[in-house]
Amino acid sequence: MSDIKLTSNTARSLEYGKILEILTTYAVSDMAKEMCKSLLPSDKIEDVYKWQYETDAARVMTAKRKSPGFSGVYYMTDIVARANVGSMLLPEELLRVSALLRNARFVNEYYENVRGSVIDYIFDEVTPNPYLEEKIDSSIISADKIADNASGELFAIRRRISAEELKIRESLNNLIRSKSFAQYLQEPIITVKNGRYAVPVKSEHRREIAGMVLESSSSGSTVFIEPASVIEANNNIKVLLGKEKAEIERILYALSAEVSSFGDAIDKTSKALAKLDFIFAKAAYADEINAVMPVLKTEIGFDFKKARHPLIPKDKVVPTDIAIGKDCKMLVITGPNTGGKTVSMKTAGLLCLMLQSGLHIPAAEGSFASVFNNVYTDIGDEQSIEQSLSTFSAHMTNIVKILDVADENSLLFFDELGAGTDPVEGAALAVSILKYLLERNITTAASTHYPELKLFALETKGVQNASLEFDVETLRPTYRLITGMPGRSNAFAIASRLGIREDIIENSKKELSESSVKLESIIAKLDEKRKKLETELIEAERANIEAQKIKKQCETLRADIEQNTDKEMKKALEKARKVADDVKYMSDKLIDELIEIKKQKDKEEFAARLEKARMSLKGKLDEIDNVATPDKEEIDDGYVLTRPLKVGDTVKIKGLDGIFTVKGLKDSKGLVTVLSGNILTKVAESRLRLTEQPKKEKKVMSASIKRDSGKGKMELDIRGMTVLEAEAEVDRFIDSAVAGNLNVVSIIHGKGTGALRKGVHEMLRSNPSVRTFRLGTFGEGEDGVTLVEIK
Repeated sequence: MSDIKLTSNTARSLEYGKILEILTTYAVSDMAKEMCKSLLPSDKIEDVYKWQYETDAARVMTAKRKSPGFSGVYYMTDIVARANVGSMLLPEELLRVSALLRNARFVNEYYENVRGSVIDYIFDEVTPNPYLEEKIDSSIISADKIADNASGELFAIRRRISAEELKIRESLNNLIRSKSFAQYLQEPIITVKNGRYAVPVKSEHRREIAGMVLESSSSGSTVFIEPASVIEANNNIKVLLGKEKAEIERILYALSAEVSSFGDAIDKTSKALAKLDFIFAKAAYADEINAVMPVLKTEIGFDFKKARHPLIPKDKVVPTDIAIGKDCKMLVITGPNTGGKTVSMKTAGLLCLMLQSGLHIPAAEGSFASVFNNVYTDIGDEQSIEQSLSTFSAHMTNIVKILDVADENSLLFFDELGAGTDPVEGAALAVSILKYLLERNITTAASTHYPELKLFALETKGVQNASLEFDVETLRPTYRLITGMPGRSNAFAIASRLGIREDIIENSKKELSESSVKLESIIAKLDEKRKKLETELIEAERANIEAQKIKKQCETLRADIEQNTDKEMKKALEKARKVADDVKYMSDKLIDELIEIKKQKDKEEFAARLEKARMSLKGKLDEIDNVATPDKEEIDDGYVLTRPLKVGDTVKIKGLDGIFTVKGLKDSKGLVTVLSGNILTKVAESRLRLTEQPKKEKKVMSASIKRDSGKGKMELDIRGMTVLEAEAEVDRFIDSAVAGNLNVVSIIHGKGTGALRKGVHEMLRSNPSVRTFRLGTFGEGEDGVTLVEIK
């Protein structure tokens, strides 16, 4: 890391120190505050990138979960060093260690919910230590009080001290309540003098009470006597207090040794928490000034959009655009006094320092800048009485220093360059300095009142004019910086508005040189053209906003139409599925009824019921046709079949899920017959989409009979048939088994829905040639096979 060595003049004139003072108020710990106060910009783009993204990461975390809090962060290096050499840490020092570890635990819990940022490496250096934290907290109550439970020995000592004190108080209470003793007392109270219990006795009766005088009052009227009856108990307390002190020291030494054993982790945790505190302070300041993370570029220059000076109140600051870059290495700023020239340059310079310090800048999104190796300024009144230098001399002295050190990676700001001396000589000197800097490709911004500098900017490549707008009507500056436009002096206009006679003004104009008049005329025409273009631009932007609004409305309308279309398609699909379920239910019911009718051998009723079922099924299939081929006109997606359809093609239906198989080509109504599962339906050809999937071999629904001559066993495979189709096959199969004199045969019907198995079993129950039947067991086909025993 390489910090910019800011000159005191630059730091003072750009008020960088005030920014650091404000930043310090957002830090919590003393360590972080010191980091804020000593913050310097870096001239390394890698450092600036890192710092900017760290600030951004903290802002994102703060927006989600606020700041983690750093109230218990203390400097630990000295404390750990003392512990490492075996010194006894004081209770307040140990309590600071505990507070740090507690803060580390809270930050670690916070980190678990915000992992995955560029500051993870700092969070990872934070090491909580619940063991040591709890040990210190359970041992030390405050800076001057150790807990009774800090050790068993300390607890026992304090119990004995309490017992001795109780014994003393009981003895003294008996004395002061005694009538013979009470007459000698100044007051009937028990007091402590020099760590020993005593009673206040009238001075004239001091010899009446056996004991030791510990102290006398300032007036001499009272002496404090330790009665002989409690001297031994007081002595015992003195001994116990010595033991208590020794035990407390032992406890503190033990805790200090624990701190030493975890010293490295504690010290790293302290520094990591301080750095996090520092970064979150930068994030909090950025939020306060509504700042943005600037874009960093390697090409020298900057472009700050709607930049605001962070030290000017929000309700008074006027955002301004200011840029120096590839085609403009130098900016010449003109305008009236107090019009904002100096503030504009200060804003640009300060924002450059801020962003190179890792601070986000108060500007609009899209603002960018390069990283300069230093920023030099000559701004403000540098008159020095002490050195007997005039304003001009002081400025020149400063400029000489700048010219000696500036290079093509520096950024320079000059306020009223060449002022303070003869205008002709000052203007010539200013032009010469700017030419010198331009030849060395040094990025520069300079403010001036000299028309010679305006002409220099107009005629010189790489130099651009900029001006602060002034409202002649109100006689007030607008503080708008207009790049590409030299400023007008407005002296005559202002004088006229203030009441100067017109003849005086006209005579004044005659005194101007021809070049000055010509320049002012050019500037006036440019200013009129600028205002006209600005008006046209505002109209164009208004029209663009209206067009964008209409475009958004159209997109919303289109989205609503597409959403409604999707809803209708889903409704149609749901309806089709419901109808298909009804058809399946009716089919199963019909099969059951036909089996019952067959048992009764009533052919006429069988035919009638069959026709009724057929008509019912036809109605349901027509309903599916209506669902799959809606009458309403649909939005055409422009799809065209890549080739004519063929029977057996696999297709999709627009708006429906699933794959369908073509069973019949387009009829006179333009409808194509397709199959899905066991359901045939007709769909408009325009709704079909070829999937170009390889065709599956068509499964022939016919019975397969296998004979095992070795065992005299026969099998009938009717998988894929309907119950009606299987009935004739099963009858023929049983007849064949009887003729072949077979005892046991197998019928393979598969598992499926169970409808075919159920139908087969009904047939077998009514067949007179069948003795018994059962489902197959493991190795025989299980529920997919029925074994039949022939009579």
